[in-house]
Amino acid sequence: MTRISYSALESYRRCGYRFYLERRLRLCPEGEPTGAAHSTPREGAASALSALTRGSVAHELLERSDPRRPVAPRAEHVAARLRAGGAAATEGEVDELTRLVGGFLGSPLSARMARARTLRRELPFTFPFEIEAAEGSARSVLVEGVIDAYCAEGPSALVVDYKTDRISPGVDLEALCAEAYATQRLVYALAGLRGGADRVEVAHVFLDRPHEPVLAAYEASDSGRLETRLGALVGELVAGQHEPSATPGTDLCRGCPGRAALCSWPPERTGARLAAA
Repeated sequence: MTRISYSALESYRRCGYRFYLERRLRLCPEGEPTGAAHSTPREGAASALSALTRGSVAHELLERSDPRRPVAPRAEHVAARLRAGGAAATEGEVDELTRLVGGFLGSPLSARMARARTLRRELPFTFPFEIEAAEGSARSVLVEGVIDAYCAEGPSALVVDYKTDRISPGVDLEALCAEAYATQRLVYALAGLRGGADRVEVAHVFLDRPHEPVLAAYEASDSGRLETRLGALVGELVAGQHEPSATPGTDLCRGCPGRAALCSWPPERTGARLAAA
């Protein structure tokens, strides 16, 4: 049975062709050498804290935190986790991670998590999903993922997803979530509803702005609509439809291995740099 993660679905939704190049053909993102996506950071690297390290260490620290005792992690503990991730653990990097984690632990959303009947961290989920194949027969796939924090609140549930993107004060977080995380919301909502909750609230919280979580609520009566949306997306993916995005642009196409020569969109639409003559 085919297994599909929500991250793969989100990548496919944004651009089916880039999904094909990176996930099927295993082409490296533009500007990275072969194998770079799977390389291990050098110990003590002096470069600025990477998005990958920032995200993984922040998630690890939050997983180990207790919202009922909202205390920021000690500097030496943060430094140890950074060094384990291959970062230099400079004073600035330690301060950055301490600020991110401590800021969230002092937020109203963290206080709400502390009041939950049950709180589970890094919760894996899998649910079967049936789609109609091209020949009219049914085909089942397994949709899977991992939830950062799942809070049971009586018959309802709160799903929390931490985002460690560097966000400037002027960014519209609602619009950002609608554009970048719509599929993740959809899958999380169905996972919670199929798990028995009669209402699921999905919260995306950007740690740079922890007091501004973006919330979306779904009732059990929404299940049919959600399944229709998911079915359309999964059906296209399983059928092998890998069309380029209808709305290319620098943000979407940055780093795509196909934008300079393989993509059907011209470089002026994808933001690719033309090779010098």
